[in-house]
Amino acid sequence: MNNGPVLNMAGDEDSIRFESNVERALRRLRTSIESGEEIGPRATEDKSNQRLGAQRKNAKVPKQNFEAIDWKSPPSKSHMIRWLALAAQAAETTELHFVGQPGGDIESMARCLEQLGVSIERYTTHWAIHGSISNILNSPKSVLNADNSGTALRFLTAICARFDTPVMLDGDATLRRRPSEPLRNVLRALGCELSSGERGEALPLLLLGGRDKEAFDATKNSPITLDISTSSQPLSALINAAPGFPSTLHLQLKGDAVSSKHADLSFRIAAQTGSTNSAANSPGLQKIEPWLPKCPTRIDIPNDQSINAFGALLGRVHGVEVNLPSTATKDSLGADILDKIETTNEFDLTDASDMICPLAALLATGDGGKITGVKHARFKESNRIERTVEMLAAFSLDVEARADGLTVLGGQSILAPRGVVPTHGDHRLHMTAACLSTLVGAELSDYGIHEITHPEFTDIVTIE
Repeated sequence: MNNGPVLNMAGDEDSIRFESNVERALRRLRTSIESGEEIGPRATEDKSNQRLGAQRKNAKVPKQNFEAIDWKSPPSKSHMIRWLALAAQAAETTELHFVGQPGGDIESMARCLEQLGVSIERYTTHWAIHGSISNILNSPKSVLNADNSGTALRFLTAICARFDTPVMLDGDATLRRRPSEPLRNVLRALGCELSSGERGEALPLLLLGGRDKEAFDATKNSPITLDISTSSQPLSALINAAPGFPSTLHLQLKGDAVSSKHADLSFRIAAQTGSTNSAANSPGLQKIEPWLPKCPTRIDIPNDQSINAFGALLGRVHGVEVNLPSTATKDSLGADILDKIETTNEFDLTDASDMICPLAALLATGDGGKITGVKHARFKESNRIERTVEMLAAFSLDVEARADGLTVLGGQSILAPRGVVPTHGDHRLHMTAACLSTLVGAELSDYGIHEITHPEFTDIVTIE
């Protein structure tokens, strides 16, 4: 790390005091590095997981019997985080209604928005978001911790680029390994200063923004390049931060788009608040104009259809009927994949990479097949291609990793694993392993990690 000041914040007394606090935080990080503790994304996965292991005990999943399964799904975090971001920047009060319990990623986004001055009232069936007046948000007085949520981290980073006082953002060990440069490169080109230390540390991130209209205006003739080949989240983050833009932002999109349905969802939700922005036309020139969001009074959040894959897997493992929630809408991401499970054995998950773990297990215990289009799954909470192969092998399920996916042999039997099955701080890997464990009994790492997405998972699957 740099030994001098990270950012030049000479000026008023509050800025100098904030700089002193930041320098103390960075000095503590520097001491950790000098003592030999790896804290960045280049640390080995084993060391990252040792840190996670210090926080979470192992989980024991006993053998269980099911006659039928009434599956529960949480509200969609993709929808709810986007609505939280826009409702926070609107003048009205917006109620987000849902069935089920919001997961930890949603809570992380909400908590950080509250640090920006947004009032959120939480009820069992809905949340009420009291937006800011004229899109005025407050610079946070302490670190914004996105925990495990890559979506929340990227959205908050783009939103906080409006502040001309420094903001520090942080997250858990899995976020330190996830790529962040595409969004940061855009913010740097707009004049923001960012510092996250040496050796490619992704977090903590120190950000000093400000809204320079001239920098935005200059993008009309010189669009800023945004790489969308590993994630659509940077584009979604900029869309959802656009209410705070001083002028129109012009981007040149680069690479083959992945998770494009998530970006499309961002455009569609923004349109419901008055945005006129639409997806880029060939040859990838994307224009994002600012607007003042006017949200509907009530929004009904659909359930997370990608979570239904775990219910389908549990039913397959035990050979019983599963009653899945029927709250799918045209915006329900992942519903189309489950609809195809009985009619095809080839799945392109370019726009649904979160389903790779349970889908691979479904294919292994069913007719087999191929999963393609998921190169970007290597950059999730874990390397989901390699770690899915490793986890399924622990249950004696043979799956072959490919450059862009998996080849799965069908008709395989689940056997009890030897020793603790590592799930690498990845909630979807963990829930897949837990579903398999209900047949044979097993011990998994990362007790409680399911709460990141599905707090009610243990209402169905017993975990001790």
